[in-house]
Amino acid sequence: MALLTSQRIAEFLGKERIPWESLSGILHITLLYDDASHAHLQNIKTQSPSAPRNLFDFLLLNTTRARSSIVITSGATLRCEGGNEIKLCKPFDKDLQSWRREDLGICNGGKSFVMTKSGDLSPSWPIFSTPDSIFSPVFFANEKAVLGIQDRFKDSKVPILSFSKLDQCISDEEFDSFLNALKRILAAEGQPTTWLPHRSKAIPHVISIECGPSMTGPLYETIDGGLRQDCPVDWLLLTRFSGHISSDALGENVIQKTTINHLFDLVVSSPPSYNLSDYKGGGGASGIGVGPSPNCWTCGLWKRR
Repeated sequence: MALLTSQRIAEFLGKERIPWESLSGILHITLLYDDASHAHLQNIKTQSPSAPRNLFDFLLLNTTRARSSIVITSGATLRCEGGNEIKLCKPFDKDLQSWRREDLGICNGGKSFVMTKSGDLSPSWPIFSTPDSIFSPVFFANEKAVLGIQDRFKDSKVPILSFSKLDQCISDEEFDSFLNALKRILAAEGQPTTWLPHRSKAIPHVISIECGPSMTGPLYETIDGGLRQDCPVDWLLLTRFSGHISSDALGENVIQKTTINHLFDLVVSSPPSYNLSDYKGGGGASGIGVGPSPNCWTCGLWKRR
């Protein structure tokens, strides 16, 4: 019996319940810095040693991965923040695998799409050298990057998908077009596809995004800061940190707070639960602790209007 049942996960993630089973479509999960005097939410450089860390947010990320049929990341994110891999991490890995399989009915066969425009990736990264059994990697690249990948990964069996081959409507540089193409795959329910895992229960597919601000910011706002009325994101799972942050951990502006309020409705808002100290899954979480103060953290689930 998995320790992290749906009810137990809800208990850990706060008083308000995230409706994991009913989520569907494109979900963007992110952690941003919220300065009350600043109009924008800002990126947190999680690779910085002084970046704020929280076991709650770590569980949230891993639970989102477990709920996802496809996880989308980028070469830049893997280089800077992801430890070069997409997987379910300790101490939650075994319980989340059981939750995914037994509670949600999602079998192995999910994918981790690695978006790249440069092809600057290494065959030695764990995501490629020892791929996770739940999320097998797929290169997703423009034509220029495909040539670099073919040169660096000569003996690799990781599939290479160029932008033009997933859907004829995709242009080389448009991330949102890629997401809309994936949404068309989701809409073609029942048609054969190699991109989505088999499910033993009638639960919707979720495609989660873990890319950085340079790729995700334009999904919400135009270059001049205007609203993207055709924003392809269905759900935004946003953790905000509002405590003290070192300058070396603070990144660029990502999205205006008013943009979120215009595009999304808040479904769940909750401070993190700190009863994670009760978790007995075993192992460590790479030094992730519960501090700083819980008053500095807020989690919100937003639904696209």
